Amino acid sequence: MPTYEFTCEKCGHTDEDFRAISKRDEPMKCSKCKGLMTRLISATKNYILKGEGFYETTYKKDKEE
Repeated sequence: MPTYEFTCEKCGHTDEDFRAISKRDEPMKCSKCKGLMTRLISATKNYILKGEGFYETTYKKDKEE
């Protein structure tokens, strides 16, 4: 499940929520003022590729001596 960033339309408070992709568009209320929060589009810095073909050594070049 991904983490989404939200910002409050009323007070501008930002918060993160760890939720299922199927529930990403469900409304969220601000923890400070109870206003409606909207989801932000943000770039992630830490993603992990899993599965066949994504190995640390896949694209490593051998040292030529």
